[in-house]
Amino acid sequence: MSRIVNKLSKEGLLVKVDSAADSRVSLIRLTAKGEELYAQLNDRSDQQILKLMQELNEEEIQEVYTSMMNIQEKLNKKAGETTR
Repeated sequence: MSRIVNKLSKEGLLVKVDSAADSRVSLIRLTAKGEELYAQLNDRSDQQILKLMQELNEEEIQEVYTSMMNIQEKLNKKAGETTR
C-alpha cells in the first residue's frame, strides 16, 4: 500500500499528512490534480456502466440491482465484523 501511496504522491495526485492524534498514522488526500483525474475516471466509468445497462431489459436491470444490494449488505456486515 505504501508503494502505491508514494507513487501517487510523486505524481502529484495526493499528499500525505501526519495525524495530529496519532503519530503512527498518516492521512492522505487528493490534490487538485488528483481530484480532477478522479472526476475524469469516474465520468468514464459512469458512461461505461450506462452503455452496458442500456443493453439490459427491465428484469435484468432488477437482477443487477438486487445482486448489488446483496453485495453491499455483505460488505457492510463484513466491515462491521472487522471493526469490532
